[in-house]
Amino acid sequence: MMLLFLKLLLCHILGDFVLQTKRLVQQRSQDLRYLLLHIAIHAALLALVFCTSLDLYGQALIFVVCSHLAIDSMKIWWERKYPYHPTRLFVLDQLLHVGVLGAVVVYIYGIPEGLVAQLLSEKSLLYLTAFLLAAWG
Repeated sequence: MMLLFLKLLLCHILGDFVLQTKRLVQQRSQDLRYLLLHIAIHAALLALVFCTSLDLYGQALIFVVCSHLAIDSMKIWWERKYPYHPTRLFVLDQLLHVGVLGAVVVYIYGIPEGLVAQLLSEKSLLYLTAFLLAAWG
């Protein structure tokens, strides 16, 4: 279960941060081909990482790719409507993407017993606090 989420998250981080150039970010709101290139990069990463288990996760990966296109399309629309809130839009965009990944894992494996207790554990809250301090401190 966690391995599936980590693979999905790895592909997302590579596609949205490591392999996405500034030019691609700027051009994708002006030219649909750049947005589709960005989505194709995500699809290729998912296909590469899940090449041995496409029969098992294929439909879920298609859902992830399509939702990524929908979320990024909405973000482009939001950026035009609210150009003075780029940080808020970035955070919302990333929360939606990671939420989709989490939803896919829950759809495939179900909600694990004791999830709420794990999320509210001292260790989880410590990691969350450290992350928030590092990101916005």
